[in-house]
Amino acid sequence: MVYLQIVVEGIGRLSLNSEYGLLGEYLSEIVFDRGVLQRRFSNAQGLKNALVRSGNATAIYMAESALSAAGACRMQMSGVDAYRGMARLADDFDGNADDLIAGLERVSRHLLDTVSPIAAFTGSREAYDVWSRVLAELPIADSVRQTAPTSIRPVERAHRALTVPGEVSYCAEAFRLSDVGAAFSPRMLVAASYLNTTYFWDEIRAKG
Repeated sequence: MVYLQIVVEGIGRLSLNSEYGLLGEYLSEIVFDRGVLQRRFSNAQGLKNALVRSGNATAIYMAESALSAAGACRMQMSGVDAYRGMARLADDFDGNADDLIAGLERVSRHLLDTVSPIAAFTGSREAYDVWSRVLAELPIADSVRQTAPTSIRPVERAHRALTVPGEVSYCAEAFRLSDVGAAFSPRMLVAASYLNTTYFWDEIRAKG
């Protein structure tokens, strides 16, 4: 769902039409400039460093990717798969740019081609009249959009390992609660938080 909001402060005359023009551009005139995309998506080294620094999260993402489509999606967006994709762009941006732009266009249509967005306004009555008039001209979809089912599937369960340039090793093992005949309880979140921030950190990492 798209949420549109404009806040008009002060009592001076404002060029509200320009604000609405920007909203229209955001919704329908996104330009995927190759130069900008190359700078944004070619920093593979930065993502690699982040994965090494947060080795515990990297290991968890890898383990979770075999349990659910959500875990596999996280792996593709924030984990090792994301780094590998960015590394391909860094090595050969021109050869992969068309696929990148096509994917970004699909995502933008999915996020912005919406029905009945929520619009919030704060300002004078005069400004609200302008808001009401121009809002109807924004490029909002007028029919229900069918969403294609996801093609992301969990990866095969297996033992996996990565070699990283660091002095700390991380290990993660993941399983579904249903695999051991258990059901989720909020108490598990409390226990996990305690183990991660107290026992694993203090007793294992800090004290060795």
